[in-house]
Formats: sequence, C-alpha cells, structure tokens
Amino acid sequence: MKKDTKLFPAVFLCLLVFIFASTAAFATDYYWDVTSGDWSTGANWDPVGPPTSAADNVYIYNGGTANIDADISILYEIDFDSGVINQSAYSVNVDTIVIGDTSNMAAEDHIATYNFSGGTLIANEIRTLAATYLFQRTHESYVNITGGNVQTGSLISAGNGSINISDGYVQTDKLISWYGSINISGGTIDVEDEIWVGYMEENPAGTMSGTITQSGGDIVVNGSMYMSRCYEPGSFNPPVSYPDSQGRYYMSGGSLTILGDMTIGDHFSAFYDPFNYNSYAPGELHITGGQITIGGDLIIEQGDHSYINDYDETLGNTGSALDIWGDYNNKSQASSDFDLRHTLVTLYSGEDWDNAPTIFSYTQDKGAVFAGLDDNFAIGNLVFAGNESSSVCYRLEADVYCYGLAIYEGVTIDLNGYNIYYVPMGSDPYNGVAPETFLLEGVLVGGNAIPITGIPEPATIAMIAAGALGLAATLRRRFK
Repeated sequence: MKKDTKLFPAVFLCLLVFIFASTAAFATDYYWDVTSGDWSTGANWDPVGPPTSAADNVYIYNGGTANIDADISILYEIDFDSGVINQSAYSVNVDTIVIGDTSNMAAEDHIATYNFSGGTLIANEIRTLAATYLFQRTHESYVNITGGNVQTGSLISAGNGSINISDGYVQTDKLISWYGSINISGGTIDVEDEIWVGYMEENPAGTMSGTITQSGGDIVVNGSMYMSRCYEPGSFNPPVSYPDSQGRYYMSGGSLTILGDMTIGDHFSAFYDPFNYNSYAPGELHITGGQITIGGDLIIEQGDHSYINDYDETLGNTGSALDIWGDYNNKSQASSDFDLRHTLVTLYSGEDWDNAPTIFSYTQDKGAVFAGLDDNFAIGNLVFAGNESSSVCYRLEADVYCYGLAIYEGVTIDLNGYNIYYVPMGSDPYNGVAPETFLLEGVLVGGNAIPITGIPEPATIAMIAAGALGLAATLRRRFK
C-alpha cells in the first residue's frame, strides 16, 4: 500500500505548534528571594527553582546577590533592577539580559549590577537601563566585564546606564551607547556590524546623548561607526533639533580600527523636514592618545556642532595617531573644528586617479583656514604614504595647513589649484608643537608645498614616527 506523504508537512507543523504551546504553558516567572546565595539552589527562588526552561523569565528586584555556580541553559530573559549577579566561571546562555528596569516606579533607589569576570556569557541582547524618577529616586545599572568571553547580538548602554570593559573578549554585532556610557580600558572587542555613539529615536523626549571613553584595549569594527545616529521619522512626524543630543567618543589610549566609514554627526534629510528645521544630532571625537585607523571615509556630517580635537587642558596629548584610507569629507561647509595639531595624520590612497580620495574638502574648519598665516594649524604631522611597488594618488579640494609634512616617493598629489602650508624642520614650536616630519619626494601637480616661515628648508630628511613605513605596508595589505 502506498503511503500518502502529502500529510507529513501538516503533521510536522502541528507537532511544532504543540511543542511551542507546551513550552509556553510551562513557562514560569522566577523571583530571587534571598539576600545572597547560589543560582542553582532551588530554595533561593520563588517559586522553588532554579529556572531551567527556555521560556522562563528571571527577576531580581529585592536587592539580593545571585552567584552563578553552574552552567545555565537557554532562558528567555534575565531582568533585574535592584541586585547583583556575579559570574566568574561557567556558561550562561540567555535570550535577553536587562540590567535596570525603568518601569519600576518604586520609592527607593535601585542599583543593578552584572559583574562578569570569567566563563562565557551568550545573549541576543545585553542592555543597561537607568533613570531618575519622582522624588529624585535614582535607578543605576552597570555591566562590569573584567575577563571571560562575551558573545551578544547587541551590547547597549541606555538610560544613563554604564558598561565598563577592562579585560576579556567581547564579540557583538552592534555596540551602542544610547544616552548611556561605555568605558573601555582594556580587553579585545570585535564589532561585527556598527558602533553607534548617541542615538536619537523617533519623537525623542529630550537629550539622547551617548558617550564612549577608551583609554586602552583594542577595538575592531567590521562595519562603520556613527556619532550620532538619527532615526528618520515619516512626514507626519517632522524632526526636531536636539543640539544637546550628541555622540561623544573620548580616546586617550588603545587602538580603534574601523574597516568602514567614521561619520561624526547626523542629520535628517530635507524630505523629512517640511518645516525647514535645522535637524541634527551633532557628534564629537576627542583623541588625546592611541591609534585610530579608518578603512573608509572620515565624514563630518553636521559641521556647526560637530568637531574633532586632540588636546585636553588636563590630559594634554600623549601622542595620538589617525590613519585614513578613504576620503576626508566635511559636508558642513561651516565652522566645524578639525583640530589635530598634536596628531600624526597618515593618508593611504588608491593606486589610480579613479580611486584617489578627496581630502580636506571645505577646510573652513576652525583651526585650518584663517585670515593670514598665523599660528593656528589643523594638523600636527601630515604624511602622504607611498607604496613601494606602485604610485598612489591624492586630490585636494582646499588648502591644507600642517606642522610637519612628509610626501613619499611614488606619491602624486593633484593640488587642484590649492597649496599645502607647513612649518619647516628646525622652526620654533607653534602653540607648543614642533614639526617632527619632513620629506618631499613625491610629485605635486597644480599647486605647491609652501613653508610658512622664512627658515630655510633642511637638506636632510627627518625620520617620521617609528614604524610608519611598516604600518603602511601592513595596512595596505589588509585593506586591498
């Protein structure tokens, strides 16, 4: 007798529905019920646990401390707004972790902390939330990563929450500081998609500023980085300007490698601006140390309120470096501040004019163009990196002002009617900065490299930053 295989899909579908319905039916909400104890002890939960189902929810609202003492299989959500979870070993696998619950309008202050120092933490999303409510009661939330292995789809600091990373390995699709703060002093962070620093959502109810501070560690972003990121609503919800809704990145050490673009500032397109509001969310980059490498373009989207600088009155500058493989594109044509007078800026270009980057467009940037040739420069030491095996090309769209200047053999620059102004070696320091780089071996077309002082140019070639040639070769192989 021949079997009717057409019934198999229907039977299989019914079986899946039955399984999911059964799982939902047995889902349980577990509440932490003691001051301090081990996660796997059943009596520490209400009802008696521990939670084990993929549909179970875990809540810690009593200010207690739960210590992870065994592997935790897939749970639906861990949600706590008052208490501590400590994980120094084992594996935790959960769909969502929410540290801080802004829906809890309790009269007392609530502090929630996840301390992760070892083992493995896997989640589709890890999010901190915090807020200040009526009667000045404050909700604070923290994620402290000091070791171990974290794997998540999104790592988000929101609602003034704080994520602190000092060691270990973090892999995330998105790293987002959404009106919160992320502090990185060590460890390795791989971002598979994008970094958002500051995020303005639809119909924001005020300031949505985000901050990332990096003093150490190594970050690699396979996509792009945005400071800030705007949601573009439909025409029935015209955008509103929030000049205080900013994305700020402070870097004093470590390395940040972005294989895509870095965009500083964001704005709404005119299509979404029927009332002609100047809608924007400005961004800031402060680099007082460390190394930033941009594989794509460096873009300043909103110039009136977005800027880059490299000096702090307290921190000074410990030696910052910025490598750009794509265009430098300031779209604002306004007064944005591109002030990197203490930074070694190295440009890596395409190998033909079709791929030649456009650099320093619209340098009305504060610190770059000025009335006359005074001592206000935009760039410390500027290097046009060459290639040992073939020529490389650049194209200017404005005058460029720098302290030290290096143009390597094999480099061709289309100055496009503009000039590069630089301070010759041996000159007195300007604003406390002395030129450290000089090398003119490339070809200049349609303009000149002009020394600003009357001091004769040196006959000898000064060495630029140690290892710059090796770095150029390594990065060129990586980005080709």
